[in-house]
Amino acid sequence: MPTVAIQTSLPCGAVAGTLGALCGVGGGLVIIPVLKQFSRLTVHQITATSLFSITIASTVGAGSYIAQGEARVPEATLIALSAVVTAGLGAKVSQHLPASSLTKLLALSMMLAVPAVLLKPASKHAQVDQEDHQDHQDHQDHQDHQDHQDLPSSDKVDETTNNVAMSLLGRGAPSSVSELPAWFKQNWGYSVLGLFVGFSSSLLGIGGGIVMTTYMSVATDLTQHEAVATSLVAMVPTGLSATFWHMRAGNVQTRAALTIGGACAVSMYGAATFIAPHCSEPTMRKIFAVVLSLASLKMLL
Repeated sequence: MPTVAIQTSLPCGAVAGTLGALCGVGGGLVIIPVLKQFSRLTVHQITATSLFSITIASTVGAGSYIAQGEARVPEATLIALSAVVTAGLGAKVSQHLPASSLTKLLALSMMLAVPAVLLKPASKHAQVDQEDHQDHQDHQDHQDHQDHQDLPSSDKVDETTNNVAMSLLGRGAPSSVSELPAWFKQNWGYSVLGLFVGFSSSLLGIGGGIVMTTYMSVATDLTQHEAVATSLVAMVPTGLSATFWHMRAGNVQTRAALTIGGACAVSMYGAATFIAPHCSEPTMRKIFAVVLSLASLKMLL
């Protein structure tokens, strides 16, 4: 069986993980070209191995962003549930149909989205965070402390648990079952997005991240940090589902995937935890626009 040299796997994973954490892409845009150039894997093996590596790393990156409260977990869940439905179809199609035509169509669409990413006004939530976050946090901490002192001890535990849970779910998450219908009415588009993400991730091996982040950067009110974080969270179950089908087909090169995925996970965690929080909204958009442009050109040529 063909293998991938470790001197190729480790740098490839490190670069892919860093870009993934800052752009919401799993790293397939880096991994696939490298494997095509420096390995003897077939096209189907490269797609499947890349996808498995992406899934490993996305799990770590998603965990970091959830802990920071940046990920919109309910929205990511809608994407993932729909993506699982079409992931098997994409994997089956990839066995019988060249993906070149779909790749070029996807690349052209992403290229046209670049100006929209750059010109979109900063999210009002990002502006509030930048201008008023510290004052608001100081006031909130004081108020929470006062309220906390007045509560019975059992209520203090329940309140703390609830606050932590809501923070982990992200901004705008429904706080009760009764709020779910209204929330879904506002966010059903994420389910439609998931159908395309599942199919394209299995067919092209890009993890769907580039598709998700582009859509959320252009067509939603999410900040760029939230778009990146939500994309990584949705990639985990999506990637697991697509990887399952590729494993059944015997295309995943496990040793290479674990090596690349491990390096990718370490760099993704570092970038998500120590770099992304210090990048402003405009900076995150510019980074994503550059990566999106390069990725589109690479897929077109």
